[in-house]
Amino acid sequence: MKKTFLLSPLHILLFLFVFISSCSGQDKSKANVNQDKEEPSVLGRDLQLNYINSVGQKNNYSSNNVDYSDQVSRSVRTLYQDSRGLIWMATNGSGLALVISGKLTYFKTKDGLGSDQISDITEDIHGNMWFATTNGVSMYPGGEFTNFTTKDGLQDNQISSVLADSKGNVWVGTEKGVSKYDGKTFSPFELPKPSIENPTYIVSLENVWQIIEDKNGSIWFARDGYGATKYDGKNFTHFTKKDGLCGNDVASIVEDKSGNIWFGTIATRVPSKENKFHYIDSDDGGLSMYDGKSIKQFPTIKGLKANDIHALYTDTDGSVWVGAKHYGLYKYDGESFELFREGGGFTNNCPQSVLEDTDGKMWFGFSGGLFTLTNEKVVNVTRSDLGYIGNPYAIKFKVNKLAGANEFELEIRMELDSFAYFVSPVSKENYKGFFNLEIEDRGLVKLGNEMVENPKSIESIDEFSHEPVNFVTQNTTYTQKFTVNSKHDFEVNGIVKFVIEPKCTMEEIPFLIMYRDGKFKVRKVGMGGC
Repeated sequence: MKKTFLLSPLHILLFLFVFISSCSGQDKSKANVNQDKEEPSVLGRDLQLNYINSVGQKNNYSSNNVDYSDQVSRSVRTLYQDSRGLIWMATNGSGLALVISGKLTYFKTKDGLGSDQISDITEDIHGNMWFATTNGVSMYPGGEFTNFTTKDGLQDNQISSVLADSKGNVWVGTEKGVSKYDGKTFSPFELPKPSIENPTYIVSLENVWQIIEDKNGSIWFARDGYGATKYDGKNFTHFTKKDGLCGNDVASIVEDKSGNIWFGTIATRVPSKENKFHYIDSDDGGLSMYDGKSIKQFPTIKGLKANDIHALYTDTDGSVWVGAKHYGLYKYDGESFELFREGGGFTNNCPQSVLEDTDGKMWFGFSGGLFTLTNEKVVNVTRSDLGYIGNPYAIKFKVNKLAGANEFELEIRMELDSFAYFVSPVSKENYKGFFNLEIEDRGLVKLGNEMVENPKSIESIDEFSHEPVNFVTQNTTYTQKFTVNSKHDFEVNGIVKFVIEPKCTMEEIPFLIMYRDGKFKVRKVGMGGC
């Protein structure tokens, strides 16, 4: 268990959302649940998306054309309002985002959070906040984060879900099974396996995507390949495709005001033989509802069958919100489905999370940013709208003396904000705009062989070029060794060049190295360098 002190305890601060409406719009269409004929597709009508639309035309949308620099995050995975009124936003790489006293704030690993990739949020009966991260579960009582990992009894450090129940227990769904926290210790909680022939999955058969508690106190587990499992404190009940679900990979569960249980399933994926980075989807996704007796599907509603359903939510009016991949958000009022879509075209209409705040305002997290429902329109809410003032990066220079005679190193510290990133100088491919250092050649200094990167970036496959690349997504330090060939005072000019993403702007940071009386100083020149 690791504790990290964090300044500015949130429990004493007031919450206020201030935003300016943008002009992103939404399409609405209604479809009756009991219709016999399928509604005409709404896909491709006003958006250009990167997939084949209903009439077989390939659209040309690419997120390369979008400036994400003012978005809260490129992926708002969970929205959660706590008992104090704070709305927390779990992001995939940008840490925790929330608004305090009218200003958007981020908490990341440097503030004590276990990881900047967060999948789920919950609050326990004592007011402690819990966050599911890719490096254990982080607990925040106010003032500091406490991080729990496998060393503290978790099944795994890759956490998919977390739930604090009404009895004071905290349930943690990991990629290797469920752990239960009783307020003192974590212990394994084994889920029995239903009888499924050749089960398929996305992460692992032990992975649990979501955990909820129904109004009777039963705990439901959304399982990666094993359907859904209900635990009433004594017995387990399984719900699988054989029982009427659209598939066995259940990503989301919600209970509506009538006590019906809704299931969102997703397609399992396996790499193709031709290209290991290309995945083939099954047709097992979709929406289904259990009324206590039987399970009903909605095959006549576009996007609710053979499609991924990642987000389910019940609002105070009793309506059920359904996030359908590439279609948008459906609102079901008990009689018909009404479709709401992001009209800007940069999210591919892939909803990930839904929240109704205590003022009745609806908030939506998409793969692309944060949105709200304003005047029956899905409106983008940016960082600027939420009072965020910040630069995408900061760069700092200094010179360190090494052990050898006349040996030094130039240290360049890159501090990245939110989801800013750039291409590492160690990338194998010669990407335009990679991080590059140039120093004036006047024979006064001699550079070493290569620049050292710490921490080392990890090679991945660029989704657009499909070539290997090293993206730098966290605070990183570069060191360049050099030797001095002069006994006299001198000055040498240098410049650092790189493209900062997602702004896609070439940054050129000139600096000056000054050698005076055997000591070095370095400073930036002009306005470059945030």
